[in-house]
Amino acid sequence: MPDELTHNEIAEQLLRSKAIDFEAVAKFVADLGPDLVTRDPGLHGVVIGRPSVIACMLTAHDLNAVVGALGRVAQVNRVLEAEHGA
Repeated sequence: MPDELTHNEIAEQLLRSKAIDFEAVAKFVADLGPDLVTRDPGLHGVVIGRPSVIACMLTAHDLNAVVGALGRVAQVNRVLEAEHGA
């Protein structure tokens, strides 16, 4: 048995645990969505995908801070790879 869990194993355990009620998430989005569209300046969403499930309630400013930071990390990584011939 490997010492580390894979993303698939974690996702499978999460689904088996029923820790996320997907119907409740859908109802929450459906109920709140119209107010968010008409009354809130933020960018909101629920992202569900393999191998991770991420629930995000970020303002546009916060999202830009996160995505912008990830973009800078990717740029640094490309520079380091180029310097080391990766």
